[in-house]
Amino acid sequence: MTTRGFGASLGFGALSALSLVLIDPLLAARPAIPGVASLYAAGCLVAYAVLLGRSARERLRNGAVAGAVAALALAGAHDGTMLAIGLTLGLAIVRTGLDARLRSLRGWLREGVLGLAALVFAGVLLSPGVLGVALAFWGFALVQSLFFLLPGSDDGASSAGEGDAFDRARAQLLILLGDD
Repeated sequence: MTTRGFGASLGFGALSALSLVLIDPLLAARPAIPGVASLYAAGCLVAYAVLLGRSARERLRNGAVAGAVAALALAGAHDGTMLAIGLTLGLAIVRTGLDARLRSLRGWLREGVLGLAALVFAGVLLSPGVLGVALAFWGFALVQSLFFLLPGSDDGASSAGEGDAFDRARAQLLILLGDD
């Protein structure tokens, strides 16, 4: 398990929610732009997908796939719920479908449970106005951040099956301290 991905995901969610609140006055001045919140959500998916890449090649691939899925979701969604489901599926494709280490039935089940939980939690938090939408964004990211705390979903560290918890914690500490 790694807290690096968890913290980065939480930070991204918080910044996405905060930036939505900060740019709302600019968007309110341009009411002729339809679906600004939808475009913002799609842009957040692409940006988050790029951040998930461990190399420049992975970041480019993730961004391209997320952009394609976001475009399909934007084109096919008839309402905000359908768009949220489409973008959540896009996140699952980028995070689990493109990573050979995570592409398994367990990985897809994990994505399904987290995706459903994140959508339900965001739906509960959603309320009219920009603050309600921003809170829903943050709530979605909060649940999705749990992905990085689950065994086997970290960035190359040992999985739950290798050694006991003490051995894994000791190995992590040694890495942090710089000892071999």
